[in-house]
Amino acid sequence: MVDESQIRAALFVWLEMESGRNGGIFTRKELETGFSVGGETIALVGPTGIVFIIHIIA
Repeated sequence: MVDESQIRAALFVWLEMESGRNGGIFTRKELETGFSVGGETIALVGPTGIVFIIHIIA
């Protein structure tokens, strides 16, 4: 299981990499697809549009 600090660190690495590619403008699809850390895929937007990461930590 991945802990919160690993998720946060991976998130900021992903955001920095993707921002260089897309100028810091993210499509909903990119946020729905999210990023991977420790074999887990973390989506940043769910069906209701709410940003969430807590589901993987809890």
